[in-house]
Amino acid sequence: MDTVNVTRRAYHITDKEVLEKAFELGKGGSTTITAMLINSQIVVVANVGDSRAVISKKGDVPRVDGQLVVGRTFRDILV
Repeated sequence: MDTVNVTRRAYHITDKEVLEKAFELGKGGSTTITAMLINSQIVVVANVGDSRAVISKKGDVPRVDGQLVVGRTFRDILV
């Protein structure tokens, strides 16, 4: 199983379904993080929006201009 592509596909399907129901759902949005540990050896992390998962051994968190980068969220339509 190709975990990365399966996860990517799930995110795209969710995004499409939420956008199709945007009128019913009203204003708002959502962010999400998915983290998977496979066979105690492989970590796959995916995110949408301003939520981030960061793995750090020393507690250092990478930042841009002092902040974590804000990404797009489910229901944001990019023009």
